[in-house]
This record gives sequence, structure tokens and C-alpha cells, in this order.
Amino acid sequence: MRRFSHGTTDTATKETFESPPRSLEKAVSSGRTVMVCDSPPLDGSARAAGFLDIRGWAYSRTGLDGVFVYLDGLRYHARLGVLRTDLDGLFGLDLTRSGFDLTIELDAGQAGRLAVTVVARGSDGHAVGVRGTVDCRPEPELPVASGGREDGARPVGGAFAAPALGAGDHDHAWSLQERVLIAQAEASASDDDARAARLEGARSLRLLQRAEDRRREVESSLSWRITRPLRLAQRMLRSAWRALRPARRVLGSVRRVLGSVRRALRRWR
Repeated sequence: MRRFSHGTTDTATKETFESPPRSLEKAVSSGRTVMVCDSPPLDGSARAAGFLDIRGWAYSRTGLDGVFVYLDGLRYHARLGVLRTDLDGLFGLDLTRSGFDLTIELDAGQAGRLAVTVVARGSDGHAVGVRGTVDCRPEPELPVASGGREDGARPVGGAFAAPALGAGDHDHAWSLQERVLIAQAEASASDDDARAARLEGARSLRLLQRAEDRRREVESSLSWRITRPLRLAQRMLRSAWRALRPARRVLGSVRRVLGSVRRALRRWR
């Protein structure tokens, strides 16, 4: 489903920000705030009909205060933490939750070539942003029929030529387009959920593997702590037994002498 901005909008104020750095890798490694606006292109070639969708990603080592979109004198707060599996491992960091998005429903007064500014501000106060224009239309564009005519009629020369659409037909066409957009959005959301599930499964597997390795280390450590004293005690007993060999030999000799004396006394009696 299409997700609209639920944040409050307020009057836009002048905000000082820097242009995106030429080398994102150096900026990310230095911990500075970086921001990339993937869509729409702000070079004046983009058009928005009914809705203005803003997509991109932002990162700051100190965290983000927010990503703000300025349009027609209003400031909008973008949604943060959007899943971006395509950024996993980029620059050696986990940027899978660095995405942001915003959908603005255009009203009747937001028409024409409007200035759009996207700014990401880090918790340290460092702000990075881009500015451009987008051709905005408050009403969604009706789909063009396969025959190439905007009225939806087939070219003359076929078996039948459909008449021009009336007001009710235009409403029906917009209803169909709305259903198609909703279906596409749901399919995209399902793909995102599936990718998120696969990513969470891989993370869970890695955590389980780490837990198993730790368990083995603990068991090995406990076994070593228990068996080492036993082995030392066994070695000490063996050493003591070997040290008592001369004494055992003397005791054997004494026992033999006493036996001889005992036998001699018996004979004397």
C-alpha cells in the first residue's frame, strides 16, 4: 500500500546545509553525514502526478536527527529506517536500515514546476542536502489505451470503434488505475518483506552459529579446568610412588629377614 507522510508539516525555514561530497566512501569513513536522493531526479526532468515520492538513503556515525523535504513552503519529515538490502556491506558497513522514503499527496495549490529540497541532518548538527525542481500535477494522469489514444477508443478501421469516455467512464478508468497502483505497491511491499525475512533469517543463523561456537569454547574451557588438576594430581601420585621405591625395597628386605628369624625360632622350639 502507498505510505503517506504522517508527520506534521510546518513552515519551511532557511536551513544551512552542504552539498553531497564527491567521494561518499571518504565521507562515510570519516563519520560525516551523507545523503543520496535516488528518486525523483531533481534536474527538472521529473514529473509527479497526484503524489510526489521521495526515496533515498542517509547515514551519519552520530545518528540522524531526521531527513526533511521542503516543498512549496512546507517541511515534511521523511520516514527513516527503511530496508535497503542493496546497501548491505557498502563501504564495509551495515547500511541495510539507512533508507528513507516519503509520499506527499499533492493538493490543488501544488501545481507547476516546484522547488524541492531534501536535507539530512546528523545528530552532530552537520547537514547535507540537494535542491532541484519537479513538475507537479495535483491530479493523477489517466492511463493511455493500447491504441495510443487518450480517450481509450480503438483506432477506426477495426470491427468496432469505442466512443469517447464520459465523466463516469473517466471515474471508472481512474478506479482501475488506482487498483493497479495498489496492487503494484502491495507486490513491492511483499518483495520487501520477503527480502527482510531472508535477511533476518541469515542474521539469526549467524547468531546461532556464534552461540554454538561460544558454547563449545565454554565446554572446552570447563573441561580443561577440571581435567588439568586431576592430571596434576595423578602425576604427583606417580612421582611419590616412584620416590617410595627404595623404601619399599628396604621394607621387602626387612620382611624377608623377619621371615627367616621367625622360621629359625620355630625350629629352635
